[in-house]
Amino acid sequence: LAQRLREQIVFHVVPMFNPDGVALGNYRTSLAGQDLNRCWARPDKMRHPEIYHAKKLLAELPNPAVLFVDLHAHSRLPDCFLYGWGARAPL
Repeated sequence: LAQRLREQIVFHVVPMFNPDGVALGNYRTSLAGQDLNRCWARPDKMRHPEIYHAKKLLAELPNPAVLFVDLHAHSRLPDCFLYGWGARAPL
């Protein structure tokens, strides 16, 4: 199944939007102090470049993305959780 998926689907993986903030111990905020989880709808190119450019990349793909998965961990809870985005929702 995995081989068939790789043959038929292009996967774009962004490992982490916030490496500079996490390196400083910030769980939710970037190096600039911006909560990247709260600016997805209208990212500012200067204040939220991580989100702005990720959305630009998604918008410029030759074939539209049909699934977007945002994985998260919690500082005090085990395991992880995810948010999904479907193709019918606005990017």
